[in-house]
Amino acid sequence: MQHRRVGVRTVARAAGSERLALLQALAQNPGENALRVLEFLREEDARRAANRARQDRRGWIAGGLIMMAVGAGLGGMLLEIGDRGDWAVGLIPFMIGCVLVPVGALIRPGVPSVESNEGVSGCDKCNGRRAVRCLRQ
Repeated sequence: MQHRRVGVRTVARAAGSERLALLQALAQNPGENALRVLEFLREEDARRAANRARQDRRGWIAGGLIMMAVGAGLGGMLLEIGDRGDWAVGLIPFMIGCVLVPVGALIRPGVPSVESNEGVSGCDKCNGRRAVRCLRQ
């Protein structure tokens, strides 16, 4: 039995083409079900954006904590084995970490909600909601 390996890019490309095909089918067959599917897709996009924002925030904070630990370790090591004042080199990564942690904590990315339709124009029937084309025309 032979196993096939599928790369992440291949899967992502297939998912993108499937989504495009779904949007084209919805545009060609307007109706109440099409509106429900579009609403579901908007909610899914908002959830993905929120998850991505949370992961980015965690990355900033984790990176800052790692930099602080490296700076403290380097400074402690140079304090023991170095000459006078060599320990101050450890302050460089430590201070970078001291900046990264609060920046990560302060990041509040503006994730557009499902209800907001920023930059989307539509007809009066759709209240500004529009994906491929207005489904209520």
